Amino acid sequence: MKKLDETAIIKIFQKGFGKKDFESEDVEILNLGKIKIIAKTDTLVESTDIPSKMKLSDAARKSVVACVSDFAAKGVKPKYGMISINLPKIISRSKVNEIASGFKKACKEFDISIIGGDTNGGKEIVFNVCLFGITDRIVTRKGSKKGDLIFVTGPFGYTSAGLSMLLGKKKGKEVFAKKAIKSVINPKPKLDFGLKNNPSSLFYESRNLALVDTLVFDKHRWWNLAYRFSSFGFRNLFSMRYASTEYMLRGLNAYLAGPAEWMKIDHAALHDELRVCSEEKPAPLSAELAAIRPRQPRHKALRAFGFLFAIVFVGGYIIPKPLRLKKYGVGPIDARAVGVATLRNRILYRHDRIA
Repeated sequence: MKKLDETAIIKIFQKGFGKKDFESEDVEILNLGKIKIIAKTDTLVESTDIPSKMKLSDAARKSVVACVSDFAAKGVKPKYGMISINLPKIISRSKVNEIASGFKKACKEFDISIIGGDTNGGKEIVFNVCLFGITDRIVTRKGSKKGDLIFVTGPFGYTSAGLSMLLGKKKGKEVFAKKAIKSVINPKPKLDFGLKNNPSSLFYESRNLALVDTLVFDKHRWWNLAYRFSSFGFRNLFSMRYASTEYMLRGLNAYLAGPAEWMKIDHAALHDELRVCSEEKPAPLSAELAAIRPRQPRHKALRAFGFLFAIVFVGGYIIPKPLRLKKYGVGPIDARAVGVATLRNRILYRHDRIA
């Protein structure tokens, strides 16, 4: 009898559920009006996924990270999670505490709230994690066409090589082996990279797009880069997104450093450094801020006038503070409220459907 692989098993279930036109995605997507509920589940099994040299705390963290990584691929932030575990009956309290610390570390790292789960007993350790998030748009696998550019956030192959080394199947040079094993034991999904208008994502955007323009387009000139940077940079500055402006400058400096410096970059360490930024990150609203209702988008002509007004008054910086409005200006979290910021001292960026 022919052994069934994963693809064959999935097709059997698809046929059983009557899904003939199933589109495979990294996450599951449920449309609820204009809101898309995003879900992802992943299972980690001791005998196949947890090398003997891996700590249980690292394994628990990795089971969460596996789902976070797929959210990152879609540019969506996970908000809630459920964890189910299967543990041998003879497992010690210290090991259970170690597992719990790994889950806690991952949830704190990616700001995920655990809302429930299930525990069971069995022959080996099994972790099942399911994460949830919401968005109003998502990048799907279909729709790509010839000529599209594909971006990756790091080199390929480290995880596969690291797992083989941990299992004793392969060996490698010391520096490579260290990076490869670290990618398995302590993976770092680039969640911030996929979230629009996040300061760290703007570092990558300003650096990488400049690099792509230079390498791909024959007629690229320095003034093309200057135009893009000045336009994007001033919009951030005029809308009080100061951290975004700073990270764009850092990205431009990284691009100007040249190929010799690019080859020296430790991508994992760089991303850890960029993620430290505590400004302009989504956070729960206080009761005072939650009472400030989102404003409806203004007509394009009015927004264009606001932008011109901002240019004339240098983003409002030449207007004395006492003459500016004391109330908060409100703008969508994924936009730059240039016109609104011109006459105000403070801007609240918020999602129009999330308190």
